[in-house]
Amino acid sequence: MPIVVSSAVSQVMINRKCDITAKFYMLKAESIDSIENKLIHYNTALCNAQSQSILLDIFKKRVKIYADLKYFKQCSDNEVWIQEILQDMQELTPILNRKYSTESIKKKLRDNSHPHLPNVLNSLSMSDDNKLVTIKPIKSASLIASEDPFCGIVAESAFYRRCKNCLKSNNLNLIPCLNCQLAMFCSKDCLNGAKFHHEYECEATQIAKVPFNFGGIQVGLRSCFEILSHFNGSVQDMIDFVRNCKMSTKTIFEIDPTLPANIEKHAVMISLKHFSTYDCYDELTQTIKKVLPIYPKIVELFATESQIEFLIDFLVMQSSLDFIVHYDHLLGVPTALSVNFIYNFMDHSCASNIFSILIDGQLHYFTKYPLKKGDTLFYNHIFNFEESSYDIRKLTARKCYEYDCKCVACLNQYPLFNGMKVYQQHVLENAGNQIENMNKMNKKDLKLLLKANQKYIDSFYPSRYPSQEIYMLYVSNSQILSKLMTEI
Repeated sequence: MPIVVSSAVSQVMINRKCDITAKFYMLKAESIDSIENKLIHYNTALCNAQSQSILLDIFKKRVKIYADLKYFKQCSDNEVWIQEILQDMQELTPILNRKYSTESIKKKLRDNSHPHLPNVLNSLSMSDDNKLVTIKPIKSASLIASEDPFCGIVAESAFYRRCKNCLKSNNLNLIPCLNCQLAMFCSKDCLNGAKFHHEYECEATQIAKVPFNFGGIQVGLRSCFEILSHFNGSVQDMIDFVRNCKMSTKTIFEIDPTLPANIEKHAVMISLKHFSTYDCYDELTQTIKKVLPIYPKIVELFATESQIEFLIDFLVMQSSLDFIVHYDHLLGVPTALSVNFIYNFMDHSCASNIFSILIDGQLHYFTKYPLKKGDTLFYNHIFNFEESSYDIRKLTARKCYEYDCKCVACLNQYPLFNGMKVYQQHVLENAGNQIENMNKMNKKDLKLLLKANQKYIDSFYPSRYPSQEIYMLYVSNSQILSKLMTEI
């Protein structure tokens, strides 16, 4: 008679085998000198480990290597957090199933045969310093890339390489949400800070994975629940507020001058009066409608048909980006901003060998002239998944391309964020000076400055994406409003 093994015994055997694999990778990591390879092996071990003791041991060992990366304190804090989690957590699936290693996104870009990159020719390679170089000669008018494959990878990176709450790069030490695979947090404080909006977003992870690889849906989903938290969870209050903004010719500052206490976040909300849809709006809407009933919390929250339609609009409209509250943070993560980011970043004299053509509603990128093997196509920070230029608030910047270029943008180390023009640099500098001098101004001057800023902001509509100097004006207005509210 055949031997019958119970499912419980079978699971024990599987767990034991996984633990052996985890120990193998953990020991191998200890013998490797390369920090990058150490992290990859530790993360591989984490994905396999079943035992709580082995999991904690791997976490502790991984934390130690951050001393060389100057992140030791932050990682030590996470070690304490991990211990707290393991004391209470019975189900370790989110950690065990963390499939994305710290370098997976970069590997995808290097792997020219990857199924998610069908339109990248087998002629480019990403070097260690993020240059895209040719591995064989390329003829003129050769297809380099189409928009969607890159957008999917960059959208992934915004979630797996950055804290879901503060959106800052945590340099390889993000801890997954215990209930879903799409949210990573850098600290317990960030987890608590995201408690409200992520409670619903956590259930809706599949909405962000509908078969349309648009980063705007994922950003819209997060921003929807983030804004909802400012209305104490009242969907109808949020809808009424948004509709007032949408239908009015006034700005958010004129519609509601008595905004809640969190004035700074509200002050950087963008006017919601300009909408444009995707070409596949109807198809995308039907897909989301099929997915929504799976998530009871969201169905309970958005109870009526009109509220569901509102949520769908939030997710599928291109201008869902207009709803973002933490705009100051998102500008530090240009990878998460728009599905047209490649075009915006390539529209630069340093990348003069690339031109784009719109085919069937999708951008495709081609070379203008032939390239030899080893030539650098361009040096692109958009694929740099390390710390992402948070110095913009200090009006400093990094070069976008590594070229000996004499254009005004490169000479001034000027970053090309979405919609930014070189001739607007004086506006950016003026906005920074306004912020510095604000404390010296009286109430009357502050109101005049607020009005002037808003007039300039309004002149940019209906431009699709606000640029960096517009962001600085929003920050300026935010601080003006805060100061005026304080003086009342």
